[in-house]
Amino acid sequence: MIKKIIVYFGKYPENCLHSYEESLKAVASQSEIIHTTCTKLLNFNFVDLGYELYFSFEDSSDLKQAKIGENTWTTKDIRRAHNIEKMICTKYYSLNLHFGAYATYEKYGIYNL
Repeated sequence: MIKKIIVYFGKYPENCLHSYEESLKAVASQSEIIHTTCTKLLNFNFVDLGYELYFSFEDSSDLKQAKIGENTWTTKDIRRAHNIEKMICTKYYSLNLHFGAYATYEKYGIYNL
């Protein structure tokens, strides 16, 4: 079974974890799917533990995978050394600055971030 970490920037499900400590406990207990608002989990070290990383700017229908190599949400070729948390957070706040709270790039026709 594929394990997933899903980080929400906008609307999140009821079972979402909000603190770093809660999120790490879920990783330590080998939870299959971790819903969190803690951006610190956008880190490729968790890939080594068997997790795929996902993020959502609006809600669960807007999931994007953050992976090493080519990604559909950016034109950059992502390397392990990239600070993926910083890249995604910067893009989220940049979109909100220009388009308002919970702005998603599909909604405004922005595809190459």
